[in-house]
Formats: sequence, C-alpha cells, structure tokens
Amino acid sequence: MYDLLRDVPGWVSPVGRQDRDTSGLLLLTNDTQLADAVTDPMSHPPNSYRVKAATLLTDAQLQALRDGVRPDHGPTCPAQVERLRGGA
Repeated sequence: MYDLLRDVPGWVSPVGRQDRDTSGLLLLTNDTQLADAVTDPMSHPPNSYRVKAATLLTDAQLQALRDGVRPDHGPTCPAQVERLRGGA
C-alpha cells in the first residue's frame, strides 16, 4: 500500500485497519484530529461488512451474529445483520 504513496507530499497515516481476508476502503489522512475522532471507541463509528458465505447461513447463525459471537481473539459486539440474497 505504501508504494502508492511515494509521490504524496507530506505525511499520511492509515486510520483503522483491514481485517485479514477482507477488501475495502482504508482511510488515509494527515489530520490527526480526524483520525482520533474516527478511531475513538467513544464515537462508535459503525463498521459495515458484506460477507459471502460458502453456504447459506441459517436463521440461527444469523441470530448468533446479531447477538455477538466469541471467536478466539475475543467477543464481538452485537451486529445488525441483513440477508441480502437467499440463494446458494
């Protein structure tokens, strides 16, 4: 990623991070107040993910995501979950 910034004048830093095996927008800024506001847990900026599953998730699996799950690295917060497509 930093290769793309060679010609950018001044200093920029990523705000947040990308999770493993994901794609999407990563915000870069030289505005430290903006970076603090976006990453401060007290501001609760929402994350949005579109997930493709290998199989159709059951209603119980979707409800588990809504309730919050406990992967190895710690619990997740409850989430708003919406099925976008119902096919295989």
